[in-house]
Amino acid sequence: MQISQNIPALRTHLNLSRANRRLAAASIKLSSGYRINSAKDDPTGLAISNKLSLQLSGISKATENASNGVALIQTAEGALTEVHNMLQRMRELAVQAANDTNTADDREKMQTEIEGLVEEIESIAKNTEYNRIKILNGEGSRVSESYVRGNATKDVHIASVAYISEDVQPGKLEYTIDQVGTPAVHEILSATDKSVFNGIPDDAIITINGIHVRRGDANSFEEFETMLAETLDYAGIELKTVFTDPDDPDDPADAVASTRYLVTSVAGSAQEISIMGNADLLKSMGLVATDGLVPGTGDGTPYPAKYYGGAVKGTDAVITNLELFDANDPPSSLANESNGLTYYSNGNQITVKGINGEEIRINLMVETVFDSTAALPGVNGAPVCRFLDDAETTAAVINENDERTHISIT
Repeated sequence: MQISQNIPALRTHLNLSRANRRLAAASIKLSSGYRINSAKDDPTGLAISNKLSLQLSGISKATENASNGVALIQTAEGALTEVHNMLQRMRELAVQAANDTNTADDREKMQTEIEGLVEEIESIAKNTEYNRIKILNGEGSRVSESYVRGNATKDVHIASVAYISEDVQPGKLEYTIDQVGTPAVHEILSATDKSVFNGIPDDAIITINGIHVRRGDANSFEEFETMLAETLDYAGIELKTVFTDPDDPDDPADAVASTRYLVTSVAGSAQEISIMGNADLLKSMGLVATDGLVPGTGDGTPYPAKYYGGAVKGTDAVITNLELFDANDPPSSLANESNGLTYYSNGNQITVKGINGEEIRINLMVETVFDSTAALPGVNGAPVCRFLDDAETTAAVINENDERTHISIT
């Protein structure tokens, strides 16, 4: 019995496989532009890079906060400039009225104009606001912050107070966050299908939140993709692709699979993603929900295939156990849900109202992230809403700890 072998060929094949792996790694670095694409490239460098990325994210947010502060000051400056102009006009009228060439009727008309200017100045002082915060009537100084103990080590900053009306007494507002507001999220097919695009008739369209994109308006698959991306951007919808890889979820080369989501840029029940259109066109663009197409109703116009991709909505924040306390030690309860304290929410902005019209507006400091390693029911990569101050603190964590959020009111 003779066993044939070719050691040189096997050695060559082994070397070729090594060269191909190195070539693939080099291609990934060239295409991404990054020296470190996964932990296997440089574990220490990746840790440093992630730390710097977090710092950069914080600096970017601080820059945005500073820009908002500048905008608020500019709003106040514009209002005060108008007040200055009105005061200047009042001075001119006073000097003019001192001239004895004016009759009593003339002076009466000047006084009428001055009274109108005084009313307008009072109106500006009362109504000038930025992001619904009154900035010239002294209420802005009552803005406080909201904290909750999210874990055993620190207090987590989970909300900012946008507005407190002047009739709210100093003290403390407590509440429990049952649910944060979420954007509309639509999970779609993981890939497009270019092969069927050319055979789709010109009158086929896709409609996203009422905006039509017609197949015949594009000369190529790539041009239609661009038109679709512009439509999504106009509708305030982002396309998120999440790569499922426990080692490096941001590395498409090593990904086991990927999941795509359409996400509204704002949270709230008013946010909707509605996709309708020709079935083949929806499939070619990958805009079909993962549970498939749903047959439409009606005559099919302007959707020849009479299909739609479905519609989803976001959610509003839900809070319970509302209670307002005074500033005494120990504090006494002033109002709660059983005697007139109510709220309504729009996304993550919560407005609390008292029985006499008192008002407190709160913004939950929440972000939506897509984490392929998230311990969340359903598929990996499902969106997670968490608080900006602590990635590990979610509404569920707070509820597990039976914590109530508190706001100090000065």
